[in-house]
Amino acid sequence: MRSPIDDRPLDLSLNPFVHQRQIRTTLPKTGQGVVKFYILASRIVKEIQNFHTSSGLIVQKDLYQTVMSNNYEMMYILRPDLSEEQVQEVSSKYKTMLQESGASDLQIQVRGKRHLAYPIQNFNDGIYIQVNYKADGSQIKAIERDMRLGETVIRYLTMKLDAEPVALEADAPPSEPAAPGA
Repeated sequence: MRSPIDDRPLDLSLNPFVHQRQIRTTLPKTGQGVVKFYILASRIVKEIQNFHTSSGLIVQKDLYQTVMSNNYEMMYILRPDLSEEQVQEVSSKYKTMLQESGASDLQIQVRGKRHLAYPIQNFNDGIYIQVNYKADGSQIKAIERDMRLGETVIRYLTMKLDAEPVALEADAPPSEPAAPGA
């Protein structure tokens, strides 16, 4: 692809800093004003977007996000005065939010009502729900915002887990007892 001003070749990589540099270098030195700069910049960005979608680079970006997915564990506490139907409704709501945003391997466990170590929003008990899923991390902001603004969740925490959990050696043979008199 060539520059629309002086017919120089443009690099169409995914690096945004390269694009900013090219926009600055393709700006004419005659001082034609800021308006022409924005027109030129928007024209270059549109050409880059058209090139990426037509060349299949978007598919490669999606493949990159799939490969770079991480394991997450989210624990949230619901108000204790919710009924079983409301608990199922809230957990299915967050499950669909995660599925729609691209999360996979969802595992939801309702841990039940437990006593809190200290009062949260004047509640001494809470219903614990644990969700394990695999995703690229873009889902966390939206779902935590919904939890923060909603009235059913009183506390939440999302943790990024290791790629492969370390297994404890529970089946290891017991160590030999120390020799008497040693």
